[in-house]
Amino acid sequence: YKWKKTNYLHKTLAHVPEIIERDGSIGAWASEGNESANKLFRRFRKMNARQSKVFELEDVLKHHWLYTSKYLQKFMEAHKDSAKALQASIDPVESLEDEDMSLEVVDF
Repeated sequence: YKWKKTNYLHKTLAHVPEIIERDGSIGAWASEGNESANKLFRRFRKMNARQSKVFELEDVLKHHWLYTSKYLQKFMEAHKDSAKALQASIDPVESLEDEDMSLEVVDF
C-alpha cells in the first residue's frame, strides 16, 4: 500500500479485537488513559524526582514502574499492612513520652 499506517491505526486494526476478547473493553488504549498517565508523570516529576534532568527521567520512570507493576504492588500492600501492624503495637503512652522528650531543649 502507498499510505503510511500510524501506530494508533495499527493498534486499532490489529489489536482491538484481541484486547476486547481478553479484557472485555479497550479502556487501556483510550485517550483518557493516556491523559491520566500524563498526569501521573507530571506528579512524579513534581513530587518524587531529583532536579537534574538525567536523574529526573530515571526517577520518573522508576516511580512509574513501581506504580504500574502488579507484582511490586503486592509488596507495597504487604509493607503498608506491616507498617500499620507495627504502629498499632506501639503503646500510645510511650509514644507521647518519647515525643515530649524530643521537644525538650537542653542548655549546656
